[in-house]
Amino acid sequence: MKHTFLIFTFCCCSVFCFSQTDTSVATTYKYSLYGIGVKQQQVSYLSPLYYNGLSLMYSRGKVKPLSKNKMTSVVDVNFDIFGHSRSESIILAFGADYTLNMLFLLPFKNAHLPKAYVGAGGWADAEIDTKLNNVNNGIYYNINNKICFSFALEKKFKYVYIFNECNLPLFGFYFGTEYSSILPYSMVEEEVLEADLSSGLKILDISQNTQIQNRLNVDFKIKSRTLRLQYVVGYKMLRLNNNTVHNASHVLKIGYLFNKTPYVHK
Repeated sequence: MKHTFLIFTFCCCSVFCFSQTDTSVATTYKYSLYGIGVKQQQVSYLSPLYYNGLSLMYSRGKVKPLSKNKMTSVVDVNFDIFGHSRSESIILAFGADYTLNMLFLLPFKNAHLPKAYVGAGGWADAEIDTKLNNVNNGIYYNINNKICFSFALEKKFKYVYIFNECNLPLFGFYFGTEYSSILPYSMVEEEVLEADLSSGLKILDISQNTQIQNRLNVDFKIKSRTLRLQYVVGYKMLRLNNNTVHNASHVLKIGYLFNKTPYVHK
């Protein structure tokens, strides 16, 4: 536990120090994206079955180029609806994520290969899922704050710019629904009320939360604007407080880049 805390503190300080470097040589740009995708999910607290559904997502991000590095950040908000062929019930889900990455350019150079970056970042996320017709166990939630390993590839062509960014959480603080019982709530109410709220907070590593998120960005110049297509693949297997969340998603988003005016890659 002590070593985990020291590593966590060191990573946070490192990311903060690098983020203060003011050596910008290119224009910072932002983007807004809207998307829809498919998602499969099992939340053991709500049901042992895997549900399939649609995911609606909005993203707003920022990329700050530095002398040889990049700092990226993005906020994602999603609303999901799930169903199952063997059940008339549905599951509704709402989530929000914030990621901040500091990426460092690797020193090798080859004109035919993409530029490669590695780095570290923070990833905070929260989600709430509800199965409306559950008498007990009707709402599940988790709130997480993670330190990630990040890597990216970048390639510029004459009319197209490609940037692929991937995040892999290493460890973090996780807080979520703790009680999963088939008994009526009144029978465990006293136990719930007497429980220490902090017992739901855990420090987990990659073995308890196996998660990855990959964003493939493809930018096209259209007159004075830059259109961005983003394809996001996500996978998550979270084991927290005797509950399991297992999901996989594919989302396609579209939007544009801007600064104070429409942005175009140089």
